[in-house]
Amino acid sequence: MEPMLILEWLLFFLFLELSIFLLIKSKRNERKIRMVGETGYIFLFIGYTFMWMFIIIADYYIASEFIRLIVLNIGFSIEVILAFVFILLVERKYIFVRKFFFSSIYFILFIIYIFILIFQISLGAFVSSLFWLLFIAFISFYWKNLYRTYYVKIEVKKFQSDIIKFSLGIILVFIGYIFTTRFIVDQFSLIYRLIGDLLQILGSFLLFFFFGSISSLSELFWKSEIDIIYIIHKSGLLITQKSFQKEKDYVQKSIDS
Repeated sequence: MEPMLILEWLLFFLFLELSIFLLIKSKRNERKIRMVGETGYIFLFIGYTFMWMFIIIADYYIASEFIRLIVLNIGFSIEVILAFVFILLVERKYIFVRKFFFSSIYFILFIIYIFILIFQISLGAFVSSLFWLLFIAFISFYWKNLYRTYYVKIEVKKFQSDIIKFSLGIILVFIGYIFTTRFIVDQFSLIYRLIGDLLQILGSFLLFFFFGSISSLSELFWKSEIDIIYIIHKSGLLITQKSFQKEKDYVQKSIDS
């Protein structure tokens, strides 16, 4: 048990460090842009960090089964809520299928999850794992949209390399987490939890490499932040201009002209 305890505290600190790393990167960006960049991932990874803190406390430091279930589900709820914040922040900027499509589904599932916690708390861990499926689907739509919208052809190979690191990291964390669930451990053996811990640690390193190798995620949204483009002759005369603002009052138009 002691090696797994060490590994799981290491996992906790790795995701905490990843959250802090992204927080530092996000501080360099304006708030308006930051909300769709690193900020969403900060919420996501902080949730995962504290979920593991509660898992460790429940599994290694609490003897009472009922109190253990309560502590575990507090951790699961934190991750579920902060993952919802991540999805909501992204869907404020993008439309997948339709406006707030994934957020709406997630919210409905969350209401069901709350009812399950109230009436059958022992199922909380299993139900919280189902949110992973929706999250994986959302991430697939999210990165497909980034690929289609923000990467020019000359950068395709770099993007593919980046997305492999990110996708593999998320998949390893997902599989590793599933291996650490009580259902898998009870059905097979405790060695699966050890393997799951190692997979998640490896996945966290890949996520570190991904976020460390790319420029700020907020820079991917540069198109949506353009107000107006001017084409000016070298003499200083305005040739033409293109506004990307939805509305502009008369005074501002006069200033621009």
